[in-house]
Amino acid sequence: MAKKLPFWIIPAHWGLSGKAKEIAKINYHFDGYEADVKLAPLVYLTEYEIDKALAEIDKKYNKIKELEFDLKVLDIDKKYRRITEDEHAHRVIEVRYKHHDLNEKDYDSAIIELMDDGDEKRLAAVEYSFKYHLITEREYSKELYTLRKEPWMDFGIEFNEDTNDVELIFDYNEYFWKKLKAEGHPGNDEYEIIDNFIRDWGRKLEGEEYTDDPDVNLTKMSDELPENIKFYK
Repeated sequence: MAKKLPFWIIPAHWGLSGKAKEIAKINYHFDGYEADVKLAPLVYLTEYEIDKALAEIDKKYNKIKELEFDLKVLDIDKKYRRITEDEHAHRVIEVRYKHHDLNEKDYDSAIIELMDDGDEKRLAAVEYSFKYHLITEREYSKELYTLRKEPWMDFGIEFNEDTNDVELIFDYNEYFWKKLKAEGHPGNDEYEIIDNFIRDWGRKLEGEEYTDDPDVNLTKMSDELPENIKFYK
């Protein structure tokens, strides 16, 4: 390969000075990726623009993949305070999901992790658990009523294979037993109140006239899930 002539000997370079001369010298001695990297500090005005340009150059010459590029741009934006820490965290998750670096379950989990503590985050966590079959529909219903500070109860009949007995399964939240207490149901504490309620409720169900009884109607209030809830396959 023929040896290049010295830069200074080329007539086209004689009248150059300052930045124009530096640019011409780089273009004369280098090409491709190396030239672009050396030119960036001379072509762009601010440190922010230079860093963005260097990221673009890495992408142009396949030094980094699309995901790495997008994440690098976000890091640059955060470094120069073009976005907040919170915006950066959310956008990183969005970018990773966009490039299939996160599946839907991990994406949903990551978004919830970034939420501030409180009822909204707890509701999102409950919906997440139900969506991914980590809790049953009964547990989901109970959590929703509890978040709304409303009384909830549910009951069912189950067969115990170990004892060969049919058992009553009775579940409730704190607002249910507190409602019973406020309405004057007997008992010194939560467990006595619930026990007495179940016994009385059972006797009423055995009778013939219980349709309009408030205690019997109370057990029907959570037969259905609240409105506007989400269902998942």
